[in-house]
Amino acid sequence: MSAYAYQEASSLPLAIKVQGRWCYLYRAIDHSGALVDVRFSEHRDMTAAKAFFRSAKAVMGVTSDRVTTDGHDSYPRAIRTELGKDIRHRTSAC
Repeated sequence: MSAYAYQEASSLPLAIKVQGRWCYLYRAIDHSGALVDVRFSEHRDMTAAKAFFRSAKAVMGVTSDRVTTDGHDSYPRAIRTELGKDIRHRTSAC
């Protein structure tokens, strides 16, 4: 098994205002702190979360065994759907 299969990914969106509208910058960061993927979205919902996790998985080429997020309600289902049921999801205080 690849060593990358055991890395932990962090996914914490950042809310920013662009031309007077709030948007979200999703960021995937690996266990060493390197930026893996980003996604800019006007929405913070299930569709955006699933698209982000799908993209991060494609960029990484492997699926992490753990994902840390800020605990938004859409993440558990998006993680199960896009990354699999065996992924450990934990939340961090932001």
